[in-house]
Amino acid sequence: MVQLGRVDDKPVVVMGKKPEPVKVVLPGVPRTPVLVVKGDRVEPVVIMPVMQLSITKGTEHNKALYLTAKCEDSVVTRVLIDNGSSANICPLATLNKLKVDDDRIHKNIVCIRGFDRGGTDTVGDIILELTIGPVEFTMEFQMIDVAVSYNLLLGRPWIHAAKAVPSTLHQMVKFEWDRQEIVLHGDDGTGVVSDDIVPFIETDDDKGP
Repeated sequence: MVQLGRVDDKPVVVMGKKPEPVKVVLPGVPRTPVLVVKGDRVEPVVIMPVMQLSITKGTEHNKALYLTAKCEDSVVTRVLIDNGSSANICPLATLNKLKVDDDRIHKNIVCIRGFDRGGTDTVGDIILELTIGPVEFTMEFQMIDVAVSYNLLLGRPWIHAAKAVPSTLHQMVKFEWDRQEIVLHGDDGTGVVSDDIVPFIETDDDKGP
């Protein structure tokens, strides 16, 4: 049996033996005719109105992702995380401040190319010990004698070795270590307090992205 009932002067179609007027109000949606089928109880599907997402702080910046890490026996700021780089980069100026023995430098002939396909020949490569968060890494770096805005650059070799997921939008990097999720936040530009015993390296030129 089908019967037409009225709720608040709005037609409601009811199907079943003992029809009862049923009113379903959808939040934010104007009241319109609603079809209700009697029998087994069926929870109505409530369609929430589409709301505009609020703008977060992350979308208001265009900053690169920098971390602070320990390299050899020094704390190094402005360590750039760049998944667009196929190599880890160590500027010669940073290496000099690390006071690393020159005997550890392996001479090579490698040309590092930028987005404009312009090339920079490396001075050599070197193996450096890094501590990022609670994890120690042994990574190879290509050395360049060029003025740059970072002290160290960690490219895809480190990102893939650590199985890291960097995010410039959220200014953080995540990776797993010893069945734990490690989350490191990017430098906020306020500086880092260094240990009195461990040398602290800051970039000479703070300009850059």
